Parts: sequence; C-alpha cells; structure tokens
Amino acid sequence: MATEITHKDLYRLTRNLAKARSLDEINVQCTEFCQLTGFDFFSYCATIPTALTRPDMIEINNYPDAWQTLYREKGLIKTDPTLLYAETHHTPITWDEMALNRHIDDKSTRQYILKARKYSLNSGVSFPLRGNVGSTAVLSLVSKKKEPLPQRLLDTAFTFGALFANYVHDAVLRIFDEDLLPIKKKRIS
Repeated sequence: MATEITHKDLYRLTRNLAKARSLDEINVQCTEFCQLTGFDFFSYCATIPTALTRPDMIEINNYPDAWQTLYREKGLIKTDPTLLYAETHHTPITWDEMALNRHIDDKSTRQYILKARKYSLNSGVSFPLRGNVGSTAVLSLVSKKKEPLPQRLLDTAFTFGALFANYVHDAVLRIFDEDLLPIKKKRIS
C-alpha cells in the first residue's frame, strides 16, 4: 500500500473541497485521497436533522456496487458499527478496535463485519464528525487487505485523515445549506 500523500497534496485536496459544488466533486477528492494514502475505498455518511421524525441521509462512497445494493436493501445502516460508534464518540477508531468496542452490540457488529468482508471491505479506520446543525457523520477509509492495517498506513490515516474528514463534512454541509443537493429540505412553518 502506498502512503505517498504530502502536505501539499492535502492542501490541494482541501482547497478543492472548499470549492466543491456537488457530491460528485467531493467524491473525486475522496477517491484521490484514498489513492494517495493507500486505501482502496472510502465511505462518508451523514444524518442531517431537517425534520422532527426523520433526518436526511447523505452518502458518498466508492464501495463495490453489490455491497451498496445489499446495504440499502437489507437496511444495514441500522447496524452499521461505524455510524453507531460516531453517534457517541468523537475520536477516530480502527475497525479492529471497533470489533472489540463494548459500546456497540457485539453480535450485530460481528455480523456486519462478516458481511462487509465478503465484499472486500476488510479493514479500515473511521472518523466520527459533528456539524453545527446537529449533524452526525463518519468518514471511513477502507482496505481490501485482510490483515490488520500496517502501522505506517495507520500513521498516515491518523495524521492526514482527521483533517481531511472535517473538510469533507464541511463541504457536504455547505452544499446542503446552499440547496445544491437533490434533497428537498423539510421546513416547519
């Protein structure tokens, strides 16, 4: 796995995120970030409270299509350990640590992880995020490799990933606030 990202690369990617006008533009920056850091996949998922009963969900990822279909059809969002962790934590976590985390239902976490591994989503690191509108989100960087992530890759992820994750979240919230997403905002009058 390459870990070739530089501070100059990070600056360029975050400047591009600051100018992004669509989720597709954010996807391009996230995909390049993965390529530069040695990860195979990324996933960003956010809940933005816009109604009293049901928040809007925003997802951006480059996961395999078959996994995305299964995730939607089986409602795996309800048992996604990265999202469950993000609801109550602010610090990054590796997927190996998450599997041992006692704050998440062990059985559903194990089942989720086993399903994900069938689609080459084997190891990763997740960054919980918060926004000023009560949003909760998580950016995950994911590897196909089955063994634990090498320390060099973890160092790169923790050094560059946390900052990058915040820029991604800010870009999504800005686009959402500017009504640039194909989501109808629900307003209470």
